[in-house]
Formats: sequence, structure tokens, C-alpha cells
Amino acid sequence: MRITDKILSAQIDFLNKKTNNALSPASKINDKLIWNIGNYHLSFYDSFVSLHQISNDSGGVSEICPSCTRKELYKFIQGMLLGLDRKGKLNL
Repeated sequence: MRITDKILSAQIDFLNKKTNNALSPASKINDKLIWNIGNYHLSFYDSFVSLHQISNDSGGVSEICPSCTRKELYKFIQGMLLGLDRKGKLNL
């Protein structure tokens, strides 16, 4: 199966919903940019992709999964969801 950016984005949205995180990295409230701490999002570089998580109110990120192929990241996210489910953190 070919993993596309659309498939990865859907997986990230699912991960954010199941972990009660905002779907976007930032929100605009009263013309002020507010970073959504905990949000998972994709970062692209050349043909590689990374998984980042907003870690502070200044927009800093933690690299959850370093640059890899789309297929590798897809499997990584599946592993995260499985691990969370087994810990009882998700209602799948």
C-alpha cells in the first residue's frame, strides 16, 4: 500500500482526537496566535516526513519520530495507537 500525505494527515487527526489534543498546531484568538500544546503534526523535509508535538506556549516542538519515509511513519503512528490502546488510554 502506498502511504500518501493524505493518509498520514488522517492518522495524525485520529491520534489528536484520541489523545484529546487540538487538530491544529495553533489557534488564532482575538488576533493572537495561541499554540496548542500537545498537538501532533507532520513536518516535511525533501522526501522525508517527521512527527512533531507542540511542547510549549512559544510554539516549540518535540520530535516524536525523526525524519523517515511515509511508510515508516505510518507504522510508527500505528504502534503509538496500539500502545495507547493497550494502556487503556484510547477508546478504539
